[in-house]
Amino acid sequence: MKRFYSIVIVFSFLFIFGSAVKAEGQDVKIEPDIPKHDTEALFEEEKEFDSRELVIKFRNDATNLEKEAILKGFHVKKVDSQKVGNYHLVSVPKGTDLQLLADKFLKNKQVEYVEPNYEIESQYKPKDPKYSKQWYLKKLNMPKAWDISKGAAHVTVAVVDGGVQTNHPDLTGKIVKPYNAVTGGTTYPVDDHGTHVAGIIAATINKTGISGISPNVKIMPVNVFEGDFADSFIIADGITYAADSGADIINLSLGSYYYSSVIDSAISYAASKGIVVIAAAGNDDTNYKAYPAANDHVLGISATTKYDKITWFSNYGKYIDFSAPGEDIYSTVSRSRYDSYDGTSMASPVVAGVTALILSKNPYLSPSQVTGILKSSSVDLGKKKWDHFYGYGRVDAYRALSKTPAPMSSVSSSKALVENGKNKASISFTAPKGKTVSLYVQNSKGTVVRKLITNKVWTGGKVSASWNGKLDNGAYAGSGTYKIVAKVSHPKGTVYRTSSIKVTEKIKPDVAFSSSSTAYSPAVKANLSTSFHLNKSAKVSAAVYDARGKLVRTVWSNKSLSGGKRYVDWNGKDSKGYRVKDGIYYLKLNVIDSKKVKGKTKSYKVTIDTTTNGSISNTSQTYKLDGNNKSAARINLTEKSYLTVTVLDYQGKAVKQVISNKAYNAGTHTVYWDGKTSINSYSKEGNYSFLVEVRDSLGNKKSFKSSIFKIEDLIKPRIAGPNSAAVRSENPANISYTLLKAGNVEINIYKGSELVKTIMPRTAKPAGTFSFTWNGLDNSDQPVEDGAYTYQVKVSDPYNSETILAGTMNVALTVGITNPTSVPYYPEEQILSEVFYKLSNPAKVTVDILDQNGAQLANLVTNEQLEAGIQSFKLDRGLVIDPANDFLVYRITAVNAFGQTATSDGKLVKDIKPNWLTQEIRFIEDSVNKRLEVDATLLGDGEAKLLVYDNGLDLLNDGTAIESKVFPLADGLNHISDTKPLTSNLHYKIVYTNGSQSYSFMINEDNY
Repeated sequence: MKRFYSIVIVFSFLFIFGSAVKAEGQDVKIEPDIPKHDTEALFEEEKEFDSRELVIKFRNDATNLEKEAILKGFHVKKVDSQKVGNYHLVSVPKGTDLQLLADKFLKNKQVEYVEPNYEIESQYKPKDPKYSKQWYLKKLNMPKAWDISKGAAHVTVAVVDGGVQTNHPDLTGKIVKPYNAVTGGTTYPVDDHGTHVAGIIAATINKTGISGISPNVKIMPVNVFEGDFADSFIIADGITYAADSGADIINLSLGSYYYSSVIDSAISYAASKGIVVIAAAGNDDTNYKAYPAANDHVLGISATTKYDKITWFSNYGKYIDFSAPGEDIYSTVSRSRYDSYDGTSMASPVVAGVTALILSKNPYLSPSQVTGILKSSSVDLGKKKWDHFYGYGRVDAYRALSKTPAPMSSVSSSKALVENGKNKASISFTAPKGKTVSLYVQNSKGTVVRKLITNKVWTGGKVSASWNGKLDNGAYAGSGTYKIVAKVSHPKGTVYRTSSIKVTEKIKPDVAFSSSSTAYSPAVKANLSTSFHLNKSAKVSAAVYDARGKLVRTVWSNKSLSGGKRYVDWNGKDSKGYRVKDGIYYLKLNVIDSKKVKGKTKSYKVTIDTTTNGSISNTSQTYKLDGNNKSAARINLTEKSYLTVTVLDYQGKAVKQVISNKAYNAGTHTVYWDGKTSINSYSKEGNYSFLVEVRDSLGNKKSFKSSIFKIEDLIKPRIAGPNSAAVRSENPANISYTLLKAGNVEINIYKGSELVKTIMPRTAKPAGTFSFTWNGLDNSDQPVEDGAYTYQVKVSDPYNSETILAGTMNVALTVGITNPTSVPYYPEEQILSEVFYKLSNPAKVTVDILDQNGAQLANLVTNEQLEAGIQSFKLDRGLVIDPANDFLVYRITAVNAFGQTATSDGKLVKDIKPNWLTQEIRFIEDSVNKRLEVDATLLGDGEAKLLVYDNGLDLLNDGTAIESKVFPLADGLNHISDTKPLTSNLHYKIVYTNGSQSYSFMINEDNY
């Protein structure tokens, strides 16, 4: 496609469509000039746009996942997005037919609009600077306008254009929040066009260079150009940035003949925030619509000559709102230079500058009110009223400011106020609705001395107040001239109005104490500081008198004080520096003003009190501690006091604090103690007392003790310990117990009711933890039989109260032997058999081999001392045993340290396979591992449990099996098959259960 996009240098045009949308977050609805399905019109060949980019507007309810899926489906890549309007800029593969792709996008229900990313250029018509400089200022009546306002710093004009030279001599100090919409940064290439526009609006009046139309306002430079062009997406981003960054006016000296939805959306967003948007109409002498000047919410500006005629180049048409000088306009350019340019791009900032003056005078005007002022003040050119060339006329700054209403009225107030306690000055002014109002009085130094209204949101109309001459501190203002200041504030700016008032003070001096009396203890507090109110500046004398009226001390003598709340201090001492006695005194104040007028003497009663009293008596000299009774004492107080009561032991150490800084009125009060310590345990028998600390309201303190009282501990003895223990021949039982109070202790061992052993006869023991041991011997030092015994720990106190701690003692002195019932016996092998067994205790062991009739065939081990645990013995071929024996008997005899004997037998079986196994055991190779195969023929149903072990010791000691399976067995032949869990040789146990009978068989894979 052929890319063509002419850019118009839009000169300052201010247009407000209707009233501003109130809420910043409110959705802005726009209707595109070109229907969304007319993609042929959108992508005409003569239009200039980026051939590798599209602007996609999604529906507001489209989710991020939906948007990502849509873009991925069309093989496009997201480049950027707009904060407003749900617009996304995407890049497309090289050679893509944009119109065809747009048609495809629009078929998706979540896509609302698609358009090209238009290329927009800036135009101006430079001339040599040989014409008289800034002729347009006189045409706009600027000298008379500047007598009213040169602009205010709270007004900011955003120049969305090429980069403004921020350090130009005529622009230094007025740049705020610069932004480069191309890169997202704050720096940009400096541009002649953007700098020229900024100078027209706000060049400083500084005796050098030129003067801007509104020289005191701020400029927010927003660069949207990359070279000579800017695309619509970047421009929209620049407009949105200005709207979010505090701009009051946005100037757009740029444009094209192609409507852009994304720019329209950004403009509507700015308008919703109450921003005036002004744009150049274009420079092609045509009535074709130029955008953004033709957008809603934008003031479109045409250009006029010094003769108030339309310029030869200016566009015209229905979208023109105002006209302004746009030919031979002299202003700042880059590199700190100046030059003259032609174009509507120069007319637009003229209107932006005039609009800035209007908002400087009254920052509270809405965009529609600003438009109304421009309409009523512009010079009507061409046809009467509005026409296609001049709109509503050529702007005039002086007439515009003359028709701009003040944001608030002047302050109307009384010119004089004679203070006598009754007179009041009336004050009034008018303030706009919704603004914050304050009203206050300043003295000659500019200090606020009285606040009459503070930060009140006004409902509109007249504000009325009065002032009786009192300051914020309650005193009357002295004679002199004061300033009444009315303040109206709003985020758009703050406005002040003032009025002067002459005050004549005729108030009789007076002092007033805040109360009539107080009490004071010089022993506790260094000074008594007494407040009083002085109604005006005067001299004050202060003195202290005793109850008989005798002068005790002069504190002040004619001390000069300003009015308000003041303090006088007295340290409780007389004129000689001695502390006065307890009693009643009077602090008296006398006052006299500069006119020798005296006020009444005021008196303040002071009670000096440096002592406090109290006493305590025990209700009983003996405290019988039984868990229910409480020790008690009575405390007598002569005045309201704060008590802290602590129980002390015979050494004077604190046992427990029973009352802590608690207030009590005068009178008799009873204090109780439950006999417990601070850690909630009962106290020992002995002598105790109460310590009482009294503090009165003035801080005077006194401490005293009660007489000694004695505790008798009647609480049943308390003992704690375990409820069971065990005795082994190698490990006697050791039992700890704790006495919670002292007593006589005896410890015995019983079998049922029969005494077996006395561990400790009746013995006196203090409170604490103790222990005893028992080795299983009775009182005759003979070992007892294995079984359960009972130990008793009995404690009794001097008051014949006793407690018994009893527990079970399990005795197991006889050695326990655990061994297999049957073990394989191989007459043909080198090792006939090997038997593993387990001892419960150390013992001397003897192992014999017997024949089937019980006759001894061999002795393998004789009285060998072995430890508790797993042991073993072997039968080798050195033994002479008849191989015809089907089985042999092995007998293990163990004798413990007490001589107690235990015996256990087992069989050595030559053919160990039980009769229910009908086939030899076999291990079959398969593709995974060996598989165990066993056949069993049963009489009746049952089940077989297969346990697999990786070592023989676990099998013999019923250790943890590495695998366990249950096989249901039926009457007749059954086949058990199991794949080995490991490749190594394993040990197996098959447990066959039939009704109440259980049979087991062990298999060692090493034998197969």
